[in-house]
Amino acid sequence: MSNSNYTIDSRVENMPIRYIMIYLVFTQIAYILMYHGQYPNIVVTILFTSLCYVSLYMGNLPGWKIKDSLKTYNYNDSIKRIIVFCAISTIIISLYNVFSFYSDITIIKQLILNPGQAYEYVKFIRRNGDLNSTSAWESIIGIILNIFTFTKYFLGGFSIMYWKNLTKGYKSLIILSIIVYTVHSLLMGAMVNVGSFFLSICPFLLFKIKNRNKRASVKSIAFLMIIVIIFTLAILYFLGTRKVFQLNYSDTGVLMSGLLGLLFYISHGYVGLSYCLDLPFKFTWGHTVFRGISTTILPYFGINNAFFNSYLVRNEVENGWSALQVWSTVFPWLASDITFWLIPVLMFIIGYFMKKLWKESLVFENPYALAVLGQLFIFCFMIPANNQLFHTFGNSVGTIVIYIFYFNSRYSKLSSKIRR
Repeated sequence: MSNSNYTIDSRVENMPIRYIMIYLVFTQIAYILMYHGQYPNIVVTILFTSLCYVSLYMGNLPGWKIKDSLKTYNYNDSIKRIIVFCAISTIIISLYNVFSFYSDITIIKQLILNPGQAYEYVKFIRRNGDLNSTSAWESIIGIILNIFTFTKYFLGGFSIMYWKNLTKGYKSLIILSIIVYTVHSLLMGAMVNVGSFFLSICPFLLFKIKNRNKRASVKSIAFLMIIVIIFTLAILYFLGTRKVFQLNYSDTGVLMSGLLGLLFYISHGYVGLSYCLDLPFKFTWGHTVFRGISTTILPYFGINNAFFNSYLVRNEVENGWSALQVWSTVFPWLASDITFWLIPVLMFIIGYFMKKLWKESLVFENPYALAVLGQLFIFCFMIPANNQLFHTFGNSVGTIVIYIFYFNSRYSKLSSKIRR
């Protein structure tokens, strides 16, 4: 089949960027409503971020010619093995992380349904260095498992895409791994675990509802909305149980407290950015964009980390806006290595690559393209926050490995001939 004859409905073709743009504009509105008159440079900040978002959108507009040499993916034993490996890996990593912080089952029972307190408990353990007493062997195991944290993204996405092809035994293993990962997320109290997992599977969900007939499309969209509501309520519950976001210093309830917290998280990063826009540029040699890798690897080679020259650190020194305790959007992270002037260009390239991945997914049903697109969903939705994909070593390695899988999939014998 020649892909030149393959047409994609414009509604389907623009699905990913449409949802991303709605969200990004909403965060700008939240920033204006919550911080107008309190901080400087609001107009300049909105103009700059709008330019970046328009560039991201424009990158999605150009057409992309699909290579005839690429082949359509079909479910096979390799995919099945990957799903099984990722399910087992997710279970092992989740249990390891839980028991690294919790040695008492009683504490687990107390905090499993109170992620706010669990978050404070885990933060207390980290700050007081209780984990530093681990042996060298345990540290090595921790690093290795950290490298494989990306497997949960393959697990979620591939399970959605090939659910009908799986036997009951494999489905049971997947459900078990999701339950264990959910328990792990609750006990870590980390909202980002839930959010990142959901964003990573969004392209797979959108793929499943593409080109459906009207009746099936309505059911699929309804299912998608239910999933969105569930994850949104989970995030609100995570934030609300922390009991730090209140209205007029009174108890506002879990959901209202969670809503206030969510509005704070998606908007306050623009404040940090507004300060950074006034600072001069200092090149950090990639140490800021790839901080997760540089802070892990460079000390072994005796190389000083240039992160101290980043906009984030200098903003903390100049204006008191914490570099890592609060957010400053992804833009100061990127600008520390490429300047603010080049960020719109980078956003255009990212938008173009996203369109390429989506169209390749639609035509050739490549699950690895959807997995990379899932990482870019995380990037886009975390734009008002931080450099989520490369902020930590585990995230950095995971993003790179997922892309390697995708690159290999385009030329690998694992992809089978088109069968329509």
